[in-house]
Amino acid sequence: MMKPVNLSHMATELIADFRLAEPERRVEAIIAPDIMVMGDPTLLLAMMGNLLANAWKFKADALSPEALPHTPGN
Repeated sequence: MMKPVNLSHMATELIADFRLAEPERRVEAIIAPDIMVMGDPTLLLAMMGNLLANAWKFKADALSPEALPHTPGN
């Protein structure tokens, strides 16, 4: 079912969960505010979870890891 979804809030919550699971990891996550989309909240959560989990994993060896969900033009 299509509903308005705040991807910024979703990304913030997911990153917080990753930080709780791995408190020793230091990852800077810069998340643009108020990214609103229309979509299925369950599917969007699965998509964002996979996307950010991959970024979290693949940035493990970086000296200054960052995950940067943003909107075009930012």
